[in-house]
Amino acid sequence: MMELGPFLIQKGKPELALNPHSWNKEANMLFLESPAGVGFSYTNTTADLGQFGDNLTAHDAYSFVVNWLEKFPQFKGHDLYLAGESYAGHYVPQLAEKIVHMNKKAAHKINLKGILIGNPAIDSGSDDRGLADYAWDHAVISDEVYTGIKSNCKFPDDGEESDACNRAWNDFFNAMDDIDLYSLYTPACTNAMVNSTSTSTRHHRRGFMPSPGRNARRSVPYYNAYDPCGDYHVIDYLNRPDVQTALHANASGAIPYRWQPCSDALTNWTDAPASTLPAIGGLVKAGLRVWVFSGDTDNRVPVTSTRLALQKLGLATTKPWREWFTSDQVGGYTLVYDGGLTFVTVRGRRPHGAHDHAGAGQAALRALPRRRGVVSQGNRRLIRSLDSPSKL
Repeated sequence: MMELGPFLIQKGKPELALNPHSWNKEANMLFLESPAGVGFSYTNTTADLGQFGDNLTAHDAYSFVVNWLEKFPQFKGHDLYLAGESYAGHYVPQLAEKIVHMNKKAAHKINLKGILIGNPAIDSGSDDRGLADYAWDHAVISDEVYTGIKSNCKFPDDGEESDACNRAWNDFFNAMDDIDLYSLYTPACTNAMVNSTSTSTRHHRRGFMPSPGRNARRSVPYYNAYDPCGDYHVIDYLNRPDVQTALHANASGAIPYRWQPCSDALTNWTDAPASTLPAIGGLVKAGLRVWVFSGDTDNRVPVTSTRLALQKLGLATTKPWREWFTSDQVGGYTLVYDGGLTFVTVRGRRPHGAHDHAGAGQAALRALPRRRGVVSQGNRRLIRSLDSPSKL
């Protein structure tokens, strides 16, 4: 409702507006709030909320896709692409890996063709190294903060760092507390801005990318759209009783928490690998189309992190670095690796398909073959998909 769906929230107005760049004009889009405890998804067993991790999330998402296709068999023949951003760098490759594995023994195979992950968390060491380098290169942190990280952190493959490193990262995030880490060059949400049109109160709530054993340094400012308080407008809208009635969501009123983009209901995250590069590499070898994109103004999982991570795959370059265009403007840059893995930057963009830059994302989506379906998983939200920019 702020990015690529058919409707957009209007600031200060109760009604929705049509999104001229909605991706469902190009593909059948299916969004799943995953895992249970996120959004309107729920479990009848409260203890489940402390049991979720990457493995259980992939298991439940796979069950959802199988059961959804059984309920709507007319879509079984459609090409399926999985997509999402941020922590979906775990969710999407893991779900795709699950589908590939289960297709080997399933009577009715899911017609999975590829995945898209945007500004994805895919490798802890690379993510952290690139996070610090990008922030310093863009004059967001001081020399002292940068030196503290580079001196005390080793960026190991397992992601486990020393206490001194964690303290250095706390200094890093404190230095960024008053800007939007997801979108460096747009305003941050302030109490004055959000309270002028919303019943929600903005606070320095920290978004959470779940990983066991991770410290407070993994917490990050959470709001992200061009309207920097857009999340709060969406929260207000989806928590209106009349809206929930119209959506047939929380009809019984049994969900004990408010709808919100990231869930505080999940009390524990039980498993998460430090890297999903092995899964991504396996998908490439399996012949799936893999597209990794980076909005180049995101400083949470910046383009620098993604480039460092992809280099670890050791894939040869088959199509060198070059521009791609939206109409007569450079939309970003692209590089293609052996096996068809495509890396794409989106110039002047944060990771999400927010409506202020939605045209570029919609142009890219048009490159996918027709008769496609999309399941979308984001950082606690599920799935959007496309494949390659139209002029790659």
